[in-house]
Amino acid sequence: MRRKLLNLSQDGLAAEAGLSFSALDGCERGLSRLSPEQISALAKALGVPVAYFFEQFDPSEDDATRLGAALEEMQAVDEGQALAARFPELSRELRSRLLELAKVLADGSEKPQG
Repeated sequence: MRRKLLNLSQDGLAAEAGLSFSALDGCERGLSRLSPEQISALAKALGVPVAYFFEQFDPSEDDATRLGAALEEMQAVDEGQALAARFPELSRELRSRLLELAKVLADGSEKPQG
């Protein structure tokens, strides 16, 4: 999360972006949404383009192809099937935390040869 990478508190970022603490906290926890104006202010405060918040939702064919391949790979192994079966049981917050953990683990792991 960019806020943490910049070592900003929720209070500090909210103040910088002109948001209330509760609006930012709710957004980070997936419990509320920000208006386009609030997203723009948040992007400015974080020093990123507005697109930063939407990169994971790019519907281009390349992204769709990569997603399809990743899902096929996940379904091909027992661990992937087990994870997919249990994923719907997790709260939205836990899903987000699991995704962040997976990103950290993937960035730190060596890619298999072959």
